[in-house]
Amino acid sequence: MRTYPTESRPVTARAGISFVEVLATLAVGAIITMLAAPRVVSFRDGASVRAARMELAATAEAARGAAMQRGRTARFIVRGDSVTAVVDTGPPGLAAAGTQVVLRTASFKRDYNVRIELANALDSSVAYDGRGFANPRLGRVARYAVVGLQARDSVCIASMGTILPKRCAP
Repeated sequence: MRTYPTESRPVTARAGISFVEVLATLAVGAIITMLAAPRVVSFRDGASVRAARMELAATAEAARGAAMQRGRTARFIVRGDSVTAVVDTGPPGLAAAGTQVVLRTASFKRDYNVRIELANALDSSVAYDGRGFANPRLGRVARYAVVGLQARDSVCIASMGTILPKRCAP
């Protein structure tokens, strides 16, 4: 015999959720995740490339600043996917007695999951004289490409030793 709710007998709410409702919720969550994943990867890659570009430019500027501050030759060195800035410790005009690290060696592959490509093999080291000029670098620009999974950017050092604006436009 069936009973129908009446005013004297309230209907009780069902406790919990059904298995079908759980599956539907999981399916909607999976679809949203599949749609969002490529954008998250792209955003993360772009952020890594931008951060690596800023660190690469900061290391070059640190080498230039150390050269001007100490009046000695300083170098910005790129080896594979690592960069460092060092300054000579010898007196100006004499052979270097040694070097002092201005900025630690940074591994861009480990820290940012990007690689550095040189436009020219001669650009693996840029020397700055005591005035902050890239020496010798007459009439050409050193270009370093920071390459991620999908994104790419570059840092350019002008013949005078300055960092050019984004995308190496004068």
